[in-house]
Amino acid sequence: MKILIIEDRESDSELLKTYIERIDDSCQIEVETTLTHGINNLIENFFDVLFLDLILPDSDGKDTINTVINKVDSFKNKTVKIIVLTGLRDYKIAKNSLNNGITDFIIKDNQNEQTVKRAITFATYEQNAPKRGMLSFLGLK
Repeated sequence: MKILIIEDRESDSELLKTYIERIDDSCQIEVETTLTHGINNLIENFFDVLFLDLILPDSDGKDTINTVINKVDSFKNKTVKIIVLTGLRDYKIAKNSLNNGITDFIIKDNQNEQTVKRAITFATYEQNAPKRGMLSFLGLK
């Protein structure tokens, strides 16, 4: 599975990478620190999952989500699963974005290995269930 993280805070992206690697150490993970670089990477390369921070140096809040959603047709994988990373002040924006093409969201203060695993599992349910068996993927078998 290929995962792109668009997050400008190195400590946040490193923590997220650690959680993902503990869940599945075969994941290929890339990190971009601006929305512009992230979108360029999504256009040029195939990713299964995108973790998207809402507050970036070149975009903020609802604009970040709208920019990504408006660019999806130009991505290498037009069905990339988008998981928003948000702080409590952006909770409402993240929750409302679920109706606009966002797969899930994680509140950073509540982020841990289990919340990341849940988000990835549900985001990629359709593509992983037939390959591995869902019980195995969830670590229950």
